[in-house]
Parts: sequence; structure tokens; C-alpha cells
Amino acid sequence: VLAGLTVPDVDFLKNKKTLVDEFQHIIKQRARDEAMLLLRTFAETGDYLTDISERISEKINTYTYELLDYLETQELSHDESNPLMKCLLNYCPTFIRENYKEHILNNIPDTHQNAIIACYIASKMVYSKGIGWSPSIVDILPLVADDINIIDPSIDDDLSFDLD
Repeated sequence: VLAGLTVPDVDFLKNKKTLVDEFQHIIKQRARDEAMLLLRTFAETGDYLTDISERISEKINTYTYELLDYLETQELSHDESNPLMKCLLNYCPTFIRENYKEHILNNIPDTHQNAIIACYIASKMVYSKGIGWSPSIVDILPLVADDINIIDPSIDDDLSFDLD
């Protein structure tokens, strides 16, 4: 969907291999994040992995909706140095971020930007802090500017184990 909103069809087709490789890398990162949290929580609680997975999803969804409620009351800055815009950009595959930054910042509707930012922050927070962490929105937003794992996607590039 993001590629459809930012990359012209001709460029998408010309760079499809690069984009598919980047999409697969992102999926592997998210799968690794989920697996690490599942295993960490299992080691702590002994709960069934299916129950833990459900709680992870519930926690991510709860934070996403809380963040969306907050973001809908805010005027989005379209300055790439703004921490929320950094989250938006870091969500994007490298090819899209490097070649279509202006499209991302200016052409994606604010409602879509809010949804991407909220989902990105919520999943990053849950995967890094765990499902036992129960902050309010006031606790989460300052972490956006301070947590290198949220602002800098290169931290995720060094996989601790290969999922292939």
C-alpha cells in the first residue's frame, strides 16, 4: 500500500526486485522481534506460546489505538527531523525512503501517516519493552525521541540470528 502511494508504477516495476528483497527483510525483522518476545515471555512465565502471541497482539493493538487517538488531535509536522516523521520514514523500506522521501512526507494523507506512525511506535515499544510494560500515552511519546531502536532503523539491520 505504501509503495502504491509513493512509487510510480514504472519505477515500481523497474525496481521490483529491490523492493521485494527489502519487504522480505522487513518481514524477517518483524518475525524475529515477535519470536524473541515470545521466547523471552515464555521463559519468564511458562505460558502457552499461543496465549503469549494473543497478548502481544492485544498490547500492540491497544497502544496503536491509544496513539491514534492522540495523533488525531495533533497537527502533523512534515519536517523530516520531527521524531514522528522519523518514525514514518523509518517504517518505509530503504528504497522508498531514499528515493521518495518528499512523497512520503507530503503526499500520504495524514490519516494514513498517523496509522503508520502509531503502528510503528506501538510494535517497536511492545517488542522492546515486553507485554508486561503498561505505560500511558504520556509515557510512550517521549520515548520516541530517546529510543534509538525507534528513531534509527539500522539498529534492526543486525539480525541476532538468521531466519532463513
